Amino acid sequence: MPDNPISQTEWTLVQRYLIGPVTPAETDAAQAVVQREPRLQALVDVLQTTAPVMDSPIVDLGSLKRRIDATRMIAPSSTMRLRGFKAQPLLWGGAIGILMAVLIGSWVEKHRPGAVGDTGRVWTVYRTAPGERATIELSDGTTVTLNVASRLEIPERFGDRTRTVRLHGEADFQVVHTTDRPFTVEADGVRSTVLGTEFSVRAYQPTEVRVAVRSGRVAVDRAILGASDVAYVTANAATLTVARHQRLNDLFAFTTGRLVLPDVRLRDAIPALNRWYDVDIRLGNSTLGDRPIDAVLFSGSIGDLVEALRTTLGVQVVQNGRTLTLFPR
Repeated sequence: MPDNPISQTEWTLVQRYLIGPVTPAETDAAQAVVQREPRLQALVDVLQTTAPVMDSPIVDLGSLKRRIDATRMIAPSSTMRLRGFKAQPLLWGGAIGILMAVLIGSWVEKHRPGAVGDTGRVWTVYRTAPGERATIELSDGTTVTLNVASRLEIPERFGDRTRTVRLHGEADFQVVHTTDRPFTVEADGVRSTVLGTEFSVRAYQPTEVRVAVRSGRVAVDRAILGASDVAYVTANAATLTVARHQRLNDLFAFTTGRLVLPDVRLRDAIPALNRWYDVDIRLGNSTLGDRPIDAVLFSGSIGDLVEALRTTLGVQVVQNGRTLTLFPR
């Protein structure tokens, strides 16, 4: 690993340098960061040369990010921030999108009409891979914390008359108040609408969507939720159950880099662990799935997860790349 890795603050400075505008002092500082790392210098040279003429994806952004991460240029960071530059003429699907994938741990692309499901509309799509989280600031000032393995879709004309986004996965929304433009999140057929509040939506599986309200009021289909209320909606809004006055700390833990598994069976915890650590956990013995796990885990390496599984569950872990197979001791 380089003696002087590039910090998250420096990555943000390079990002601003590429999209502008920046002051002369910021330009000098960003160029100094780029010159310090030859591989980054080469990438920036290509981006600045080709970005103006590119209008479609030319590489697999996920694989490129993994290759860049493998160089270990980036200082550790559990959460990274991305501003949604709606007014900037950036070609997210091309070279600039590649650099964003390197800079912030998530990537953005443009979908032309029909690509996401709405004829005649263009969507900007923010994605996080397993093991990655991102904070996104929308053009109206709303802040979205996107959890691991999630996707947020923003229409091109977001905020003009309405503020509607689509989500697959999990996100926390801190919504800026407006009196005439409600903010709506669509997730697997469930609509959650607010004027100004903080709430989270979880929709990893099409069988159930969960909406938790930290402050304010949220309309979820036919129910009105207040602070500390949680709604559970089954597929296609077939049934809706509301739990009032709940403790929400565990449900919002991902926004501070924590994965809370409150006394659940291992087999039920595996999907969350896979997303959080970008691994594939398998059971070498099916009876292990019934073992209880009650833990709070933080962002970390696969090695951290392996140690936690051995300690908390008393299992033997056989690792093959990112596949972890569990056996009884």
